[in-house]
Amino acid sequence: VPNPKWLFQSDLNEYWSVGDTINVSIGQGHLLCTPLQMLNGTVRIANRGTLWRPRVIKALLDEEGNVVREFPPQPLQTQPLVASNGLATIDREHLEVVREGMRRTVTEGTAVGQITFSDPPIGAKSGTAEFGEAVDGKYSEGHAWFSAFGPYDDPEIAVVVLVVGGHQGSVYAGPIANRILDAYFHEPGIRTANP
Repeated sequence: VPNPKWLFQSDLNEYWSVGDTINVSIGQGHLLCTPLQMLNGTVRIANRGTLWRPRVIKALLDEEGNVVREFPPQPLQTQPLVASNGLATIDREHLEVVREGMRRTVTEGTAVGQITFSDPPIGAKSGTAEFGEAVDGKYSEGHAWFSAFGPYDDPEIAVVVLVVGGHQGSVYAGPIANRILDAYFHEPGIRTANP
């Protein structure tokens, strides 16, 4: 997450402007993140603050399907959301506004038609990370992002999709996230499968 000191000390050697603040606040400009960092942020918004240790494997099974070893969820941080400088927290009322915005993304925003099921309700956010050279104020290239969680009221799963060079997040990454969530919630055996 860039800040005035970083920008001045970087190879750019520039002063921070109001425009930099605006760009960073919407995920543009010099802000960089990995899909895992985006997923961690989505999870913390969904569950109102807990940061979980990422895991790829839930359990190891033998040839007969018996559990040999489990990898249970591990919370890394359970306190309310805190800024990286350790000085600021996000008030619960503001977090609820963000969560409601993610719900509205599905019901009346950029994810309308991308999330093709209504039960359970989902929260989501689409995004396009523009890059390259701007021509007439428009960038020629972009990465498609889509972040979602559900069920909205009691989250079980969060998904982040990044389509490199995919342009619009809702158009290109949204349907992929939809397919993952739809399989999780509606295909027999996916959620209820052995660990």
